[in-house]
Amino acid sequence: SATTGSLILTGGAGITGNLNVSATATIGSNATINGGQTLSVTAATSIEFFREVGDSTPVAGLTLSAPSVSSCGKLILFGGTEGAQNDGLIISSGTSVLLTVPDSSITGFQGSGIAFNGNSANSTISGFTISGNIGSGIRFASADGGLVNLSGTVIAENNIIGNAAF
Repeated sequence: SATTGSLILTGGAGITGNLNVSATATIGSNATINGGQTLSVTAATSIEFFREVGDSTPVAGLTLSAPSVSSCGKLILFGGTEGAQNDGLIISSGTSVLLTVPDSSITGFQGSGIAFNGNSANSTISGFTISGNIGSGIRFASADGGLVNLSGTVIAENNIIGNAAF
């Protein structure tokens, strides 16, 4: 689904199939988003989750791409679902995230729990349990094999356990 301008979701939102959402401005969600499917969100300015993602039914992977991403609700991602993406949370290059809600979790993915796919300066990740992923708990990589700029990024107060590597 694509829109010109901003897109704001309200009420409850259930994902019944893998979903790609994009907007030429801000994407905001005042809705709790549930469903054992993947969700990819791309916005030209920002992505703002004001409620939980995957609270009653975990989401099978989340990809974020915007200059700024924040969440006021916890994120619950589970990779043990058919059709789950390889990495739990994919943070695209050029995306700065502020994800600090306690009791968020990323578990059971074939790849990494969190994948920083390129530059993500000034990001903060805390309050997560990242466990049981076949790959790394957190992976840092660039698409071209070059250096990744994570200056000002803080990853603290997380439980990263039972993954193949950090």
